[in-house]
Amino acid sequence: MLKKSLRTPGPAELPLEILQAAGTQMVAPRGDEVFAQTLKEVVAWAQEVFETKNEILLFSATGTGGMESSIANTISPGDKILVCVNGEFGARFAIIAGNFGAQIEKIEDAWGEPLDVAKVQKRLAEDKGREIKAVLVIHNETSTGILNPIDDLGEIVAKHGALLIVDGVSSIGSTEFRADRWHVDIGITASQKGLMCPPGLNVISVSEKAWKAVEKAKSPRYYWDYRLARGLLGKTLGLPDSQLPGIPITPSISLIFTLHKALEMLRREGLDNVYERHRRVARAMRAGAKEIGLKLIAPESFASPTVTVISLPESLSGDEARNFLHQRFNVDVARGHKKFANNVIRVGHLGYVDLPDIITVLAGLEALLYEMELMPKTLLGKGVAAAQVAYFHE
Repeated sequence: MLKKSLRTPGPAELPLEILQAAGTQMVAPRGDEVFAQTLKEVVAWAQEVFETKNEILLFSATGTGGMESSIANTISPGDKILVCVNGEFGARFAIIAGNFGAQIEKIEDAWGEPLDVAKVQKRLAEDKGREIKAVLVIHNETSTGILNPIDDLGEIVAKHGALLIVDGVSSIGSTEFRADRWHVDIGITASQKGLMCPPGLNVISVSEKAWKAVEKAKSPRYYWDYRLARGLLGKTLGLPDSQLPGIPITPSISLIFTLHKALEMLRREGLDNVYERHRRVARAMRAGAKEIGLKLIAPESFASPTVTVISLPESLSGDEARNFLHQRFNVDVARGHKKFANNVIRVGHLGYVDLPDIITVLAGLEALLYEMELMPKTLLGKGVAAAQVAYFHE
């Protein structure tokens, strides 16, 4: 029986230590000393991963819930919002903000191209009255395999004065995310990707600038209210710990224990080592795919360290490729999104991943192309070899 390999952009495979942590017995979240200490360490360690001194909030939700929470807490109906769109998830961010009554303006770039920061800079410079309240952007666009340049964007938005709200769901924990240095006001991630946990938990950083917007926002919220969540983890108007309000809503106890273990594992490996591992695996995946004649959607200079989006030959559909990998190699990869729905696959390599995981994918793709007579026999093994060279020597 072949070992099953989950190579989607999320959820990601779980390490054994995480599976064991998920079986921790329930505790009373209000008053249990072990849980209280766990929460404190989760917050402190999450701040290290976000590279921030800002407050960290937890919500029971997946990534889209975190995106919605950022809008509900900072945007009032009628506010002007600038949304950067170069893939499916940027488009989703615009839909969410529009559903809360925001006036949406999009900065659009082609799917497969990185965000053009100059367009954002030009539009913000034109906004003399500072009517634009927030800029929304996806750090790692998994629909296209693009890593957007938030480092270049942050200072531009900060000078304008708008909030910078960043979806880091598929990047945080797998590649550098410098919330404070990049002037990120709200950073959002979820448990099921680089943080190596089951789905169901948001981790959100909130700047002091964002907290001022939270107080002014008119959008209705209760479950998503960041002010209530402060009772769980934050400073709550500067009160000492002894006077903090109790946990307002039952937290995801099991997921918090798994997150604690995952953050401990990342710290043990060392964040710089974690990021380098992801870069090397991604580089190997791209090198192997190109060696056997496959085309990549993302340009090399902006290629994601967590997902590779591959364009297949026209005669081979994405579903055919996915079914072959699943049935013959017990590997699951993801289908393409919308514009890339027909002959594209997305290979995730984030979280609990290393070279052997993508070697299996490449071996499967070689076999598929050979059996479909889309690749000569002489290329068998060449993708795997190229991946190893890229991983160890490039």
